[in-house]
Amino acid sequence: MNAIWPNVSDLDSAKKAARYGYGAAIAVSVLTIIEGFISIDSNYRIVAWNRIGVVPLFQAFIMLLIAYGINRMSRIASVTGFLVFLAYIISKWSMGIYPRPAVPIIISFLYFHSIRGCFAYQSLLQSKKESSSEKSVTDD
Repeated sequence: MNAIWPNVSDLDSAKKAARYGYGAAIAVSVLTIIEGFISIDSNYRIVAWNRIGVVPLFQAFIMLLIAYGINRMSRIASVTGFLVFLAYIISKWSMGIYPRPAVPIIISFLYFHSIRGCFAYQSLLQSKKESSSEKSVTDD
């Protein structure tokens, strides 16, 4: 159950949950580069090898930036990663690609866990700072 719905009750578990999104962003970046090199038909057969264009490299770079942000526990990066991936999947589905939705659904859950992890981490960090500052004020 922990992999399906990770615990985010302390700083370490929140960090671990956010790492799911980090891994998803790295995987999407690598898959985008691979997809830029090859053309695949609807039966998942390689049709042609291409020289990689600018667009897949730009998309991969954006996902690497998102991965970096998630690694630093950025709430903005985790939400942006989820939304960018959703937009990417919706555009693929509108073109008739991804007839089997298992992989996009799993990656979406990984991004969702990173959102939960980053928000919980920042919230727990803030409450920890507040409790330590209250403790130092009462000690004086």
